[in-house]
Amino acid sequence: MIDFFNKTIVRDIIHGWAIEQALLTFDEKLLITSSRDKTIKISDFETLEVIRTLTDHRDEVKCIALNRKGTFLASGSIDGVINVYDTRNWSLLTSIELNKRGFMSKYLWRTGIVQLLFDNSNQIICGANNGEISVFDIHTGSLIHKVQAHPSPSPDVIRLIPATNHIASSGTDNVIKIWNLNNLSLVQSVSGHTEAINQIVFDQDGRYMISAGRDKTIRIWRQE
Repeated sequence: MIDFFNKTIVRDIIHGWAIEQALLTFDEKLLITSSRDKTIKISDFETLEVIRTLTDHRDEVKCIALNRKGTFLASGSIDGVINVYDTRNWSLLTSIELNKRGFMSKYLWRTGIVQLLFDNSNQIICGANNGEISVFDIHTGSLIHKVQAHPSPSPDVIRLIPATNHIASSGTDNVIKIWNLNNLSLVQSVSGHTEAINQIVFDQDGRYMISAGRDKTIRIWRQE
């Protein structure tokens, strides 16, 4: 048996609280981390020396995402704000504040960002803890589409489906939903899990979908 990971590099990237997410840039030069301490840290991947700390959020930073070219970094926070940064100099380009746009939920005192990704045309897809999925223009911050996707608090997962213009989402309703990104119309609801779905992954062609749930099962779905 080959021992792939036999050496531990112990160097601390110190955050003041738990780290929520870590991303490696596509050129493998930088490691980006987001934390409950309300910050994002940009570190040299070789030395793990912190190069830059972004402090624009007012609450824990739940999610971060890079666009396909790695030119933009988006961050989403429990403060209800999406920030978009230029990765050339880490300047703040756009700030989208959901709680000033009528996104407040009757079940929550404020709406926080829990899922974030870019589509292939650099639009931002956002999942909020009130169960809504929204699509925003990266440059203007304007809302393009919005849908009530799952019951609050959700969605737990949002994924692009490869080779399509669709996304898949899951939430506390135990259902995977497939959405058309052109208008966020519902294409299909996929049932089978008996508890919430924690993870969804696809093969590179988007023909197979694998879901993992709190019901202790993994399910493999195939397009016909």
